[in-house]
Amino acid sequence: MKEELDRRELPLQAIEEYQQDCHAIVPVHPKILSLPLTVRRDASIVQNLKDTIKEWYDEDIDRHFRILHDEGYYPPEWMHDYYQFKEEWQLKGVPNKYFLDLIWNDGKRDYKILYMDRPPSTLYNQYNEFGEFYTPENILERKLQVEVFYRNVGEPDVVFMSPEKMRKYGNEDELTRKEPGMLEVRTTEFCSESHSVTARAFLLRDFAVAYLNKLLEIANTIIKNN
Repeated sequence: MKEELDRRELPLQAIEEYQQDCHAIVPVHPKILSLPLTVRRDASIVQNLKDTIKEWYDEDIDRHFRILHDEGYYPPEWMHDYYQFKEEWQLKGVPNKYFLDLIWNDGKRDYKILYMDRPPSTLYNQYNEFGEFYTPENILERKLQVEVFYRNVGEPDVVFMSPEKMRKYGNEDELTRKEPGMLEVRTTEFCSESHSVTARAFLLRDFAVAYLNKLLEIANTIIKNN
């Protein structure tokens, strides 16, 4: 099992009570928390991530707009600004207390995804109709079009991770439900602002996944060499 995050494991979260604006959540592997602050807050880490983020974003947006077209929805003209990653878009990391604030500037304003310095959040997954936990592989196999998950405020963040991987990223405790066909774990995470434009949340999610995967790679190298 790969410990690195697959962005497809992390659907965007849309809260019904917030007019269905969506935001991105990205959990932090516990190994990353053991890294020195100087490593976690090193802005040079994000300098070589742009090509990866561009590739992921272009794939995500192509799929997103194909799904919209299949459903008979044709985005307004101004949405064409988001059809592809633009070379003039700027990505940077600004050190905060624990990590980097990940900032994307589209030429007009900054958008951020940040580490949440708060009590752990809950990640949730459950069986599908075939008695399997949702994963990117079985979603693709069954041609499900699930890229945004709609839920109510106060409900846990939904992920499409295997149980084994969920337990790598978080822990079951007295606050997590323990029922057949579902799994909840508690973890720390990065979270974006809420966005009415889905494309913005996709890009911020991909940015955080690339950054945290790089930190996990560094953490694993240190562990291997010790």
